Amino acid sequence: MRHYFFGDIHGNPYALKACLREAEKLKADRLYCLGDIIGWLPWGEETLKMVLDLGIPTIAGNHELLVAGIFADDPKNVDRIQATAYTAGVLWHRENLLSELDNFPLAIAEEDFVLVHHDPFVLPESRKELNIEHFTYLDDDKVRSIIPRWKQYNYWLIFSGHDHVPMLFELREDGSVARHPVPLDFDIFKVSLETGSKYWFKAGAVGGPYRDGVAMANALLYDDDEKSVIFVRCSFDRDELFERLRSHRYFRNINTIQKYLRNLKL
Repeated sequence: MRHYFFGDIHGNPYALKACLREAEKLKADRLYCLGDIIGWLPWGEETLKMVLDLGIPTIAGNHELLVAGIFADDPKNVDRIQATAYTAGVLWHRENLLSELDNFPLAIAEEDFVLVHHDPFVLPESRKELNIEHFTYLDDDKVRSIIPRWKQYNYWLIFSGHDHVPMLFELREDGSVARHPVPLDFDIFKVSLETGSKYWFKAGAVGGPYRDGVAMANALLYDDDEKSVIFVRCSFDRDELFERLRSHRYFRNINTIQKYLRNLKL
C-alpha cells in the first residue's frame, strides 16, 4: 500500500491542489494530512473545506489549535498572531468548521508508523496540557536528546511536518542517529529503508512559508510493500497567488508575508 503524507498547507489552495494531483499521479492508496491546513495565508477556510470534503484523516497542527483557542501564542510571534487572528475571525461564524478543529487528533497511529504534527516525544496526554512550547523546531541536539525514548518507541516510522523543511533522521541499531541530507533540487527523492533502523521523516510544507527557500509543494510517499519513502516536490501557480497576496489589504503588511512574496518570485 502507498501512503501519502502532506501538511503545512497554511491557506494556500494553489499548492494544495497541486499536492493532491501529485497524489493521484503517484497512485497513492491512502492520504493523510499532517496538520496546519490553516494559518499564515488568508484562504484557510478554502483549504480546510477541501481537506474535510475529501475525508482525509488529519492531525491537529499548532495553527488549528491556536485558532480553536486551545492555547495562546508566544507574544513575540507578532506576525503569526496577526495571521491567526485573521483566520479565527473568518471562521468565527463557521461553527461547523471550528468544531472540526477541536476534533482533529494529536496523533494517528497505524500498524508500523505514527503521524504527529511535530514531535511525538513531547506531546502531553491531554489537550488541556498543551501550550505553544510543545511546538518548537527540530534540530540535531533535540533529536539526540530523545534517543533513549526513541529506542523504546513502538513505531518504526514517524512522519511529521511543522518545520517547513524536508528532513530525514535515522536511528541505527547501535543507537547512533544520522541526519541524511535531502537535496534542494529534487522532484522525487527516494529513500530505501533498512531493517533494524528507525526513521523520522519531516515532510516539509505544502503551502509555505518555505524555510529552505524552495517555493514548491512538499509531500511524502511511503510504500510499505517496497519499504521505501520518497520525498515529493511539485510546482503550483505562484503568479496568481503572488498577485492575490500582494494586493491583500491586511496580509501585504505582515513582515513574514513580505518575505514569502519575495520567495514566490525567486
